[in-house]
Amino acid sequence: MKLSFAKFKMLTETSFCTIAVLAFLALILKKYLNRNKDYWKDRGVVTLKSEINLLQLLSIQATRKDSLSLYYERLGNEKYGGLFELGNPTLFIKDLEVVKQVMIKEFYRFSEHRDYITTDSLLSKSLFFMNVGEWREMRTFLTPTFTSAKIRRMLHHFERSSDQLDEFIHKNCTRVSGGFEMDVLDLTGRWSAEVNGAISFGIQTDALTDVHSEFFKVATNALNGRWLVKFKILSYFPSIGNFFNLQPMDKDLRIFFQGLLGNAVRDHELNTEDKREDFLQILMGAKPENTTNINWNKDLFVQQAFSLFLAG
Repeated sequence: MKLSFAKFKMLTETSFCTIAVLAFLALILKKYLNRNKDYWKDRGVVTLKSEINLLQLLSIQATRKDSLSLYYERLGNEKYGGLFELGNPTLFIKDLEVVKQVMIKEFYRFSEHRDYITTDSLLSKSLFFMNVGEWREMRTFLTPTFTSAKIRRMLHHFERSSDQLDEFIHKNCTRVSGGFEMDVLDLTGRWSAEVNGAISFGIQTDALTDVHSEFFKVATNALNGRWLVKFKILSYFPSIGNFFNLQPMDKDLRIFFQGLLGNAVRDHELNTEDKREDFLQILMGAKPENTTNINWNKDLFVQQAFSLFLAG
């Protein structure tokens, strides 16, 4: 009995210490999240209650679509409102004229973005992860590559992929009474992979000509649930992500795309007369001017093209 009582006492003391530590950490977290609670109130801006908590924020299923719709509705006739993402003040703009003012007319005043920290060889120097000085120069350099004239020159990629899409449907659809059945999610994913691969890197992915296309399988896995969680951690907790050397992409995916893009660059260099009008070729043929913060090289162009592919 004495031994059992001693064990019970030890377990009770351990449990009490654990609860005390957890309570203390919860208190610190609450104070941290509420550190800017009067930020928008002090500035006379309508404050919106956050609809996403920490667990939802890191959840694979959680998206910002529903919460943004609620913010939009709650603002009513207000042009903008303030909210908090893990204690960080965030401005939600509803009025289109204010959006235009921020995104176009006075965008140079709003160049700051989240601090993303990663050493990923395919993303560390992409537009989304650059610091302010690099980001400004890269945005200035990239803007002319998206003119309507250059985009029209890429139209043949859409036409070829659309023809392949038509053939793929006819070969792989399941005939049923009154029509046919097909996995639309798989179909649109294949078309997107083919178009984005051609526009970004000037390659044919065979996503629409081979149902077992390796590129399509890898591209589908590139943006899996793990990627989303890791990217959220890098977005909201950059210091933690940096401490654990967290990489957005899995190692095998990174190796695959590095090999693929390395071959694409060499092919562009060897076939200079082949005008494919893809994004990578346009970048490699451009001549950056008046830049002081960026070390221009082929890897930098590859990362911008890869970012375009992921965005697509």
